[in-house]
Amino acid sequence: MKLSSQDDLSSHSARIMAAMWKAGQVMKNHVAPMLEREHGVEFKHFVVLERIEGGAIYPRQLALSMMIAPSHISRMLEELGQFELITRSLDPEDSRRVRLLITEKGQNVLSATRITMSSIVQKALDGLEREDIETFTHGLERLTDTMMHIQIPKSIAQSSLSNCTLENTDQENPQ
Repeated sequence: MKLSSQDDLSSHSARIMAAMWKAGQVMKNHVAPMLEREHGVEFKHFVVLERIEGGAIYPRQLALSMMIAPSHISRMLEELGQFELITRSLDPEDSRRVRLLITEKGQNVLSATRITMSSIVQKALDGLEREDIETFTHGLERLTDTMMHIQIPKSIAQSSLSNCTLENTDQENPQ
């Protein structure tokens, strides 16, 4: 289904952005604390362990796959190392590189956390038809892939910024 008018596009984009924001807040405020309480890891740690198990065995690979700065990855890897969930070792094929390995404890935490996450997602999707789930998943993947490659022309970005003005409503500090 293609949207026909600018109003349709605006309405849908606003709903999509609001839903994405709300999903992020639900993860932050409900799911993440549950993971920490039940498994002793934050959601970000779960994602890092998943990526390492999925083949991102070098810190740089991990940063690229998660689209975050290498300095943030370093901090997360340090935390995972302190929790004894990963180890770092020199790559036997290239001693300039550090390889990431999930420890047995890390595998156990990853497995348990994966079960919890799977249960949460299954409950959230309960009642939806398989076809609807496939359509939603495909649409979300396509949307994020497309958004990664959109470059906003500077003129539009600057125009948007200049249209954003804050009115001073502070009575103690009038202009």
